[in-house]
Amino acid sequence: MTGLSLPDSDIDICIIGFTNIFPENIPSLLSRLSIVLNKNKHVVSLKEILSAKVPVLKLIVDLG
Repeated sequence: MTGLSLPDSDIDICIIGFTNIFPENIPSLLSRLSIVLNKNKHVVSLKEILSAKVPVLKLIVDLG
């Protein structure tokens, strides 16, 4: 850890441990995850970028 914390910094998270998941199913799974995450009161914004080579959910949260 650097001890450096910026208000606009981000965290990259990799979800692992699933078996029998085919690459073509990942966008659908991330869409389902985004529905659950969007119900959280701390999620201010959620954008799905599912057509990228590595699909992404981009979240902005406010923990205050």
